[in-house]
Amino acid sequence: MKKTAILFISFVTAIMLQAQSAPVVDVYTMPGCSRCTHVVNYLKKNNIKYNEFSTSNNENRTKMWSLLKSPKSGFSGGSVTMPVVEFNGKLYYNIPNLNEFEASILAASKGGKSDDLKKEVKPDAANSVTQKFRDNILSRHNFYRKKHSAPDLAWDSEIEKYAQQWADKLASENRMYHRQPNKYGENIYWISGGDSNGIDAVDAWYSEIKQYNFNKPGFSMSTGHFTQVVWKGSTLIGCGKAKSKNGGVYVVCNYSAPGNYSGKFKENVLPAGGGNITPSESPKNELPTEINVYVSSKSVSNQFFNGSSMKVLPIANNYKGSDGVYIAVYTKKSKGSVYTVGNGIYVAGLIRVKGKWKGNIAVPEGWDDYDISASKDFSKFAAYYYPAFADTCWVGGDTGDLIK
Repeated sequence: MKKTAILFISFVTAIMLQAQSAPVVDVYTMPGCSRCTHVVNYLKKNNIKYNEFSTSNNENRTKMWSLLKSPKSGFSGGSVTMPVVEFNGKLYYNIPNLNEFEASILAASKGGKSDDLKKEVKPDAANSVTQKFRDNILSRHNFYRKKHSAPDLAWDSEIEKYAQQWADKLASENRMYHRQPNKYGENIYWISGGDSNGIDAVDAWYSEIKQYNFNKPGFSMSTGHFTQVVWKGSTLIGCGKAKSKNGGVYVVCNYSAPGNYSGKFKENVLPAGGGNITPSESPKNELPTEINVYVSSKSVSNQFFNGSSMKVLPIANNYKGSDGVYIAVYTKKSKGSVYTVGNGIYVAGLIRVKGKWKGNIAVPEGWDDYDISASKDFSKFAAYYYPAFADTCWVGGDTGDLIK
């Protein structure tokens, strides 16, 4: 009996030591959070012990916020991008790169140190406007305004606060819409993941110039961002930035005096060429805002083929970095679309986003294991750039045969 008891105690001790060497990961999630599902599925797949606490439960939500507000967390307030993860006594939130974070958790669970976790998983700056962001936004606006003989804008801190309030609201609701009523002019930009340096937002807005008819000046939903950027009567600007719980980043810029006044376009939106632009000032790597495609009743290509007719496919350049991909905007509305892919489905245009190619399939950043065609966020995103199809649009990544 004595010998058996000793063996039993040794066995229990071994279990305790093993448990101590493999700490449990606590994951705070929320319903509908794809990033949360990504982390939980990774932990399951790699047999990493974890506890999931859904914040749909009031007790779990209270506990999570208690952890965030503790002095050791480093949390400075504002919204939080889910999930929130507690591991080895440390709290991780606003995690910008889930793949790297998950790999670090796996390494630490196999005997590594928790200090080996990527430092970048600590709070990021997506919910704060840095001086670099201000400089980028302002200089990019003034670069384009100079081309259209418009005076330079000046930064206004009060307008920045106003814009930041709306950016925070959009991020909290995870949707895009304009502030009403609004005492300023307003432009809004969204990317599905990563961060915005400000330049990408202004470039995306200005890219609408290709759709503006200077011979028939006036407002259009497809050119309103461009006309506000170069509106001659605007003199002040302030911008805000915020990240949603799903990882999307919202940029809001407000302008004083506001632009896009009916009957005032001719004197405020001037054709390019009036300013003194030197070649060295030109934006590098200008991206196309449209491509020619050749379509028949059964096929589409970027090259002419017998029986095809040429169509112009518009592109909204939401992202201008080198690591960009093109997603297609699909709709069931034939009017205004470019071509059909069959079964009552049509293509309205393309949107360039940050991501990577898997063969000929475009995969937006952070969406490796998810179907973007089923995402309501991407549907809202598509509707923002193609408002004529707002009620019946979605996106897909099968575009590599047309453009890369």
